Amino acid sequence: MVELGQISIGYRRELLYRRHDGSYSAFGNVDDSGSTWLTAFVLKSFQQARQYIQVDTDQLKETTDWLLRLQGTQDGCFESVGKLINKQMQGGINSGNEVSLTAYVMAALLEAETPKDDPIVSRAALCLTNDTSTHPYALATKAYALALASHPNATSLLQKLLSQAAVTKNAMYWNLPKECKLVHGKPRNSQSQGSVERANRDVEAILACWMKDNNTTQWSNGLRFVQWQKNTRFHSGIGRTPYEAMYGEKAHLGISAVNIPEEIMEGMETEEQLAEALCLVNEEDQNVEQGRSAESCAINCNSCGQNIPCHPSGQCCSTVNDNVDDPVLCCLCNRNQSIQAERRESKIQQEKQAKKMKDKSVQRFKPALAGDTVMVPIPLVDRGRAEFANAKAIITETMDGGTYKLGTKHGLLKQVYSRNQFTVCAEKFMSLEEVVKDREVSLREVAIADSMGHGQGISNSRAVSLETAGYAILALMTHDSKTNEEKARKIVKWITTQRNGQGGFYSTQDTVVALQALATYEGHLHQETLNVKAVVTANNFTHTFTITDNNKLLEQYQSLPTLPTTVSINMTGQGCVVLQAVQRYNIPQPEPSDAFTLTVNTITTPDKQCTTKRITACAAYRLPDQKSNMAVIEVDLISEYIPEKQDLKQMLKLDPNIKRYEVDGSKIHFYMDELLVEDTCVNFRVIRQVDVEDVKPGTVIVYDYYQPEFSISKRYTLPPPEECR
Repeated sequence: MVELGQISIGYRRELLYRRHDGSYSAFGNVDDSGSTWLTAFVLKSFQQARQYIQVDTDQLKETTDWLLRLQGTQDGCFESVGKLINKQMQGGINSGNEVSLTAYVMAALLEAETPKDDPIVSRAALCLTNDTSTHPYALATKAYALALASHPNATSLLQKLLSQAAVTKNAMYWNLPKECKLVHGKPRNSQSQGSVERANRDVEAILACWMKDNNTTQWSNGLRFVQWQKNTRFHSGIGRTPYEAMYGEKAHLGISAVNIPEEIMEGMETEEQLAEALCLVNEEDQNVEQGRSAESCAINCNSCGQNIPCHPSGQCCSTVNDNVDDPVLCCLCNRNQSIQAERRESKIQQEKQAKKMKDKSVQRFKPALAGDTVMVPIPLVDRGRAEFANAKAIITETMDGGTYKLGTKHGLLKQVYSRNQFTVCAEKFMSLEEVVKDREVSLREVAIADSMGHGQGISNSRAVSLETAGYAILALMTHDSKTNEEKARKIVKWITTQRNGQGGFYSTQDTVVALQALATYEGHLHQETLNVKAVVTANNFTHTFTITDNNKLLEQYQSLPTLPTTVSINMTGQGCVVLQAVQRYNIPQPEPSDAFTLTVNTITTPDKQCTTKRITACAAYRLPDQKSNMAVIEVDLISEYIPEKQDLKQMLKLDPNIKRYEVDGSKIHFYMDELLVEDTCVNFRVIRQVDVEDVKPGTVIVYDYYQPEFSISKRYTLPPPEECR
């Protein structure tokens, strides 16, 4: 059979990663040590394959013996050694929890037919029972391992695990404790219609000019001048300068802001005269302060009631208007009145501007109605890379002031939206009945719920939640399949809803655990005749899917001819099947990931024919955890060039982080254990074979092998052919 042939090929390929001591690692003997987790994973997989293909049992024993040497003699826990090139491949074990790793290895050994009464199993069970962790993932892995060993503590662990489950009518799952997670992306869109961003650009532009004019890089020294420019520049929105709106008068610059009599200022020519005048003003101000109680004008301020002090010149420090009906104010009250008047006028001008903007918005965005399906843009900071850019929602309520309340299948959105913050869809993709009205959610929570990845920000790890559910099924069916069948069925239904469009789930490990759990569940069920018909209708489309025992392993699919569309399904017959709708689309220019930096340089290498160039590409990891998964630098050569193979081989010797390379046509792939904060560089010559006119630039791409959305690319050109040094 073709399937058995594929399993045999996979088995032989996996042996390429076997080390001389029986362990396994990502690059075999090239690595310093085998990996505890990876070796247990291979042992488990080979044992499961033994019933279908021929597997070398002597090699399995060597692998088992290597694992046993890692078990502690006192506590029974297994030591974690070796490196794994994908940090997420281990799933929940990646946190470094020695107990979860021990549970995984113990389960692998038991699945590899290690006797339950073997001392190795007893010591591992001691490690698990001594652990007091109540994290759902830890409880699930421990419960499964102990259930395989028929240990009495499996029952109590299952009870603790089930007590933490979220249970609905048709589902059971686990919400894991929140853990802080790195956020990728740009800040949220401004709520100020971009005015803050425009002001920031103005500050940058003015500061750049100041630095250029003064021939300096000390930008902080220029901030006060930039501040003066911004505060004294006319603002069309308020009809005056910000300084006037704040202080009620025009800004004063230089000595005009100092209280020096005009007759003295007119004859001033030197700095010494300015210093003398300032000293004189200070002395007069002190004298006025000391004699204020004895010398006061016979006028009281109509606002504060205080006596208005006399100025040394003999004039009252007050504002006296020609109109006798106007109040007499002291200088302080007069200043305060001017400030309030300026601010009132500024407010009036801003209200006029806001009304004008609102009128334009109303003309551009027509009112929406309750029940309309809308698309809400998701800021980059609220969604993962290569995930949906919009959230599907429905208007549940129109509110006063032209705002709207939106609902989704995951709950009501917390914030209120204005009309320009969403796009109304021509088709109705949702109904009000689908909205969960008893729960409020943020836009980020909606993005995470709709995501097929891990989402953004402080969130639960959906991959580990799925893995927890898988281990729960395995533990329930291993412990008592008949009693626990109903509970397991609810978990199976929830797991089915998490499947992605490719048939897997979130990551390698949770997919493996989920598939094993689903297979184990099905293996314990009574097999009835399968005969189901599903009639799917949409715009310009009708198709009947027939699923029987003869074709149940065959995936059937049809493409919808018209989008957007409403799809309805009518099912008849007997059995359990899964129907899934998948939408795929391309992104013309994906935004570069924040995870990596990349620089590319090219030079001419002298030779007789002037046909040799050199490419240097350097990449580094930028995120706080300081090291990536296995990373790939992919160099797509310009069409007329081929790589110098000797340089490629030499790189493997010079840099131990570069494990291997592959040449596939015009592309060269360099595989690295990981990228660090320091640059890792590939440096090699390329030789022109033929002359080609109007060649296109080449491309260098750096990406995370297991998270391809973490990528960055750059184009490059080579020096012209006639350039020789």
